[in-house]
Amino acid sequence: VDIEIDDVLFSLPDPKTLPNSSNTCNGNLIFNGNAEMDPIHPFPMLVSGGVLQVADDGVNQYFRHTARTSSSYSFFYEFPVLGCLSENAKYKISLDLRTDSKVPFTVRLKLRSQSFDDTSIWWTIVDCDGINEQWSTCSVQFNFPSGLLGSNKEFVRLHLESIGNPTANMDIDNMSME
Repeated sequence: VDIEIDDVLFSLPDPKTLPNSSNTCNGNLIFNGNAEMDPIHPFPMLVSGGVLQVADDGVNQYFRHTARTSSSYSFFYEFPVLGCLSENAKYKISLDLRTDSKVPFTVRLKLRSQSFDDTSIWWTIVDCDGINEQWSTCSVQFNFPSGLLGSNKEFVRLHLESIGNPTANMDIDNMSME
């Protein structure tokens, strides 16, 4: 099969789809956690495998992570400004989850900090148990751990990993961390 492309257009995104640079560290530290900024692109959410899209049920937009073939295929958010996070500070993280699987499973929320030398530190925040076909809210307060921040850090990410059902589709909405 031969495919020819004769026109490609690259353009800047609509400014409303980018964080407000003058208010980056106030309020919710997870930008576009409700998937309402763009009906097509899931920016800034990412996945390490599978397919991530913005889904719409006619009332609400949310993130849908499909085509997962391994539990290591996680949904993640990379914090854009590390200076907004503080070690030992108390944060509340909240999100809504569901699956189309008949078998309930657990979603583990983890922080991953990676240094420029490719050394990673993983820290588990909480296990959200009993994720099923109905939306359920997972919410917890935690103290941000020591050792995940510093000038030698390339990034800090929030990962969602499924435990017990590595190929189930996952729906995610209303993510916040304050």
